[in-house]
Amino acid sequence: MENALPGTEKSMTFSISSDTTSTEGVAYEIKWVEVNNQFKTQSDLVYTLSGTGDDSEGTLVSVTNKQAPSSATETIGNGKIMPGETHSYTLTMIFRETGSEQNSNQDVSFSGKINVATDTDLKYNSSYPSGTSSEVTADEHVAQ
Repeated sequence: MENALPGTEKSMTFSISSDTTSTEGVAYEIKWVEVNNQFKTQSDLVYTLSGTGDDSEGTLVSVTNKQAPSSATETIGNGKIMPGETHSYTLTMIFRETGSEQNSNQDVSFSGKINVATDTDLKYNSSYPSGTSSEVTADEHVAQ
């Protein structure tokens, strides 16, 4: 969104697919990475993530009007995809119209990337029993 006014929305789509030869579902994590949020009023920029796809045994991630992240990495949600399925997502960024003066957000920008990590990309230790995509220090109680 270049030269966006309050009330402007911009969407992008992406898909996550599972190999048809897989024998079981694959868990994945969707997160923001490499975020640079210069908005002075952080609550003026929100996003919605909606997904479609066969969700009979898997799990789609869904977020509505969540404040855009201000940190370098932030988890959006965790999903699960079954063999041969595709989950299609639409991410919509919204520069909220508040009805108040929003001039403090002139000449600012937001940038970030969406990263999808599968459970095979996750690292585990006792501090992260569900896994994390960040590097962790190994401990002797949890397999890596």
